[in-house]
Amino acid sequence: MAHDNACPCLARFEATNGTGLWEVYPWGLKVGGTCYGFTPTSHIVHSGVQGRSYRSGRLVEEQDDFGLWAALAVYQETDSWEDAGLAAWALGGSTMTPVVETHKIPGTVTLSIGGLRTSDNPDASLRYREDGQCVQVDAIQRFADVCLAAIKACREAHSPAASTRSRRRTNGRRP
Repeated sequence: MAHDNACPCLARFEATNGTGLWEVYPWGLKVGGTCYGFTPTSHIVHSGVQGRSYRSGRLVEEQDDFGLWAALAVYQETDSWEDAGLAAWALGGSTMTPVVETHKIPGTVTLSIGGLRTSDNPDASLRYREDGQCVQVDAIQRFADVCLAAIKACREAHSPAASTRSRRRTNGRRP
């Protein structure tokens, strides 16, 4: 596999799973120091969703039984069911307590690149997944976009039409 280390790195991200630095070059990828070259069958699949959180609120109603205790005390003092009922109505009821909850939904990002070649394997593939509240969605999206463009350039360079185009242009005219 021939690759030029002098080529500039087009995009990179640091993996959180221990595989190290992932870099895209015009010739292929370097992951944790291992080189993977693009082939005409190279392909990439990517998806990513950032983690998020939201708050929800609700009211919790609890009976405090204060009205019943007040009614009992009034009845014991006055021997009047009417006064006891008024005390229960006036002082009874429920307590309303607001409850606010924060819900966290984790994000996930996946990256799968196939059809790569190494010195040992002519059909290698790479997979990366990151889960959690703070995932690198933007960095990995940029990495995937640049990687796809490099794969397309590799396909064009290896297509039969590319070799025909270069032969046709020797006469100085555009096809």
